[in-house]
Amino acid sequence: MLRPFLSGLFCAAALLAVTPVHAQPAAPSALSAAQKEEVRALVRDYIKQNPEVVQEALDELQRRKDAALQKRIEGDARDFSLGPRNAPVTIVEFFDYRCPYCHAAMDWVFEAIRRNPQGIRVIFKEFPVLGDPSVEASRAAVASIRQGKYQVMHRALMAFRGDLNSAQVDAIARRAGVDVARMRRDMGEMTVFNHLRANHEVAAEAGIEGTPAFLINGKWVRGWDQAEADRVLAEALRSSRKR
Repeated sequence: MLRPFLSGLFCAAALLAVTPVHAQPAAPSALSAAQKEEVRALVRDYIKQNPEVVQEALDELQRRKDAALQKRIEGDARDFSLGPRNAPVTIVEFFDYRCPYCHAAMDWVFEAIRRNPQGIRVIFKEFPVLGDPSVEASRAAVASIRQGKYQVMHRALMAFRGDLNSAQVDAIARRAGVDVARMRRDMGEMTVFNHLRANHEVAAEAGIEGTPAFLINGKWVRGWDQAEADRVLAEALRSSRKR
């Protein structure tokens, strides 16, 4: 309904613009007060007769906002990812290393990549929300990216069960082949803090309040519901094959 509405409005504006005013044709940008009021009246009348266009306009506005947010979430080059950048399906996971539901979801994430190595890209979005130990673990994981050790570090942290304190983070990093002294230096840099802050900002904008949260080709799966995650992923893969 928006297209007829806009077309009608443009036509009305065009007709008014060519109506003689003081013997001179008015340009669309120089409508008189009377002409502007006439356009407003046409718009008001149309909306009164077709109120559904208001909801359509709001829906379109929300769609554009969602698309812009999705682009920001998927487009942060600082995040570690697996799979081709041009993969037809993108999974973004917001997670916390101390979240038991994130622990449960880890195998699903890597199995999705294993089954579709060219069809899926996974973006790992560090989102520590369960206190200082979670923040420290995420800082260590982000720092490990510089050493090319993120994947093994991520899996080791996610597989750990117990009190995730500084000593445990260092031990996990050491077993993952990470240079711990270098990691600790890098963890203190503002680039690491800024990265995590940016993740929290987009999570807040998306209304994420807990972990895990998955964004699969623009569709959200909040919390760990494997059946729902399977359904949304299968739908995204089917849609990608039809293109």
